[in-house]
Amino acid sequence: MYLQLGDSARGKEYITKAYALRERASAYESLLMQADYYDYVLGDLDKALELYQQMTESNPRDIIPWSHMNVAYSNLGQLEKTLDASNQLVQLQPESGFFYPSLAGGERRLGHFSEAHKNSDLAASRGFDDSYLRLERYVLAFVEGDSKGMAEQVAWFGGKSPNTQYLFLSLEAETEAYRGHARAAQELACRAATAAVQAGDLEAAASYHLEAAWRETVFGEMPDARKEVTAALELAPQSEDVESWGAEVLARTGNAARARTLAQDLAKRFPRHTIIRRYWLPRIEAQIALAAKKPAEAVERLREAEPLEARSCNYSYERGEAYLAAGSGERGRNRLSANPRSSRAGAELPPRRAGSSRPGPCVPIAGRQR
Repeated sequence: MYLQLGDSARGKEYITKAYALRERASAYESLLMQADYYDYVLGDLDKALELYQQMTESNPRDIIPWSHMNVAYSNLGQLEKTLDASNQLVQLQPESGFFYPSLAGGERRLGHFSEAHKNSDLAASRGFDDSYLRLERYVLAFVEGDSKGMAEQVAWFGGKSPNTQYLFLSLEAETEAYRGHARAAQELACRAATAAVQAGDLEAAASYHLEAAWRETVFGEMPDARKEVTAALELAPQSEDVESWGAEVLARTGNAARARTLAQDLAKRFPRHTIIRRYWLPRIEAQIALAAKKPAEAVERLREAEPLEARSCNYSYERGEAYLAAGSGERGRNRLSANPRSSRAGAELPPRRAGSSRPGPCVPIAGRQR
């Protein structure tokens, strides 16, 4: 529950307590306690997935392990396996619309737009209509250049409470950034962060500050980017996701010393954390290398994170920057000139499951307007 509310510290506290009592539980409950501990406390997704898989073998019709596996595969950027897990969830509960947005998103991220539409429509035909489904419809409309479809979702979210609006406001901020409307993007990001704070989801609010900060680095507004990172770290000081992304953005602003300090803290606190070790630390080190005018080293560091590239199109953009700095003009231009709509197609929206969610940002970049 606390994980879903954006309070990962409290959530980890209770997961750790449950893990300590696992010997008193049934075999199934003990497996779940162990899997959740490796997943959320240690961040060891390889071990967590192994345990979740054992649960599916002993309880093949249980949605809980498949729900966790769906998010874990998404965090690893393994899109085919993410889609397989989403399909399994829908097959287990075909009359429930709860998992259809995840299925539609999985199809979209693989470029299967007709299937994404089909599953969205199927959920709606069964009377299921919530913010997650609407978010998927909005992104799909954006990818296809369907301004009418986007407007329909804007209208639907317009009258909703802050608890519902903040996810969508963040998406609108990204859309305005794509259009080159920097001021509008910044205002929407601020509204999203404010609404998330009002809803009690401080980690989401922090992520919106970091989205804004990353955009500011692309637009060359380094002082503004640093202010956004500071705001994010103050909102969620115990979140490894916020600390990781914050360190990477600080490195992009040229604050290598602070970025290195945060990276060292992450490496010490989370020695088994799959995403930190294989994805965030190489990205942070790459940005530090670029700031030090060592583009070849930056390219090498980014290659270490390549297996998880599908987590975020920001990674591809940064590889383009590194290639250009290293003198690989054609490879860099190929990365930087990729169709922003196609990049948005691969964006990961906040996943849903019987457990928790983590954000995965994707910010299309175009020209800047003040």
